[in-house]
Order: sequence, then structure tokens, then C-alpha cells
Amino acid sequence: MKRAEKKYDPKIEELLNKYTVSREQLTGYLKDVDNLRNKISQIFPQTLDYRTKFILEEKIKTMSVFFSTLLNIRQEYNRTLKDEISLRQKITDDDNQNPKEINLREVADQIDKIQKERLEKSPESK
Repeated sequence: MKRAEKKYDPKIEELLNKYTVSREQLTGYLKDVDNLRNKISQIFPQTLDYRTKFILEEKIKTMSVFFSTLLNIRQEYNRTLKDEISLRQKITDDDNQNPKEINLREVADQIDKIQKERLEKSPESK
């Protein structure tokens, strides 16, 4: 993902870089855990007897831990992406936003007007 040419506050730049590095590390972890999972899945016994039953049970436990770990890493990856996107949007919004004053009284009056209109329409429809 290419970053805009605009320079931000050094602390924000550092945070964005940390997000990128974090996702790269999470991608590496995903590959490592997936490789381990593939190696263990190749150990499944061909026949099930008393001796191999214990191995099979332990492998199933281990595989479920690997799948859980993979899911957690992917969730963390997605979370960092969402955090970075929201940070970028916030920065962009702060740059583009002109300070506007909102008249709360006008907004409240408009809401009251809409609610009254709905109440007036409600009995007529019955």
C-alpha cells in the first residue's frame, strides 16, 4: 500500500510504520504456524489401533491449537489494518475539516418538528 506523499507528525509516522511492521511479522507467523500444522497433519496414522489412538488424540488436540492460533493471528492482522485505516481517515478528516459551528438549538428544533410530523401521520394511517 502506497502512502500519500504528505508528511505527518513524526509520532503518527512512527505509529503507521509500526502497524506495517506488525502486519509483516503477523504474516510471517501465519506462514510458520501453517507450515507446522501441515507437518503435523502428515503424521496421521494409516490405521487406528490401540497404540496409535493416543497419538491421534494428541495430534487432534495439537491441530485444534494450531487452528486457534491461526485464527487469532488473522484477527490481530485484521484489527491492525482497521486501526491503521481509521487513523488514516482521522488524519485526512482533520486535514480537510474546516471548523464549523453547529447550532444545537436548530438541530433540536428540526428533530422535534420531524417527530411531531410522524406523530401526526401515525393516527391518520390507522
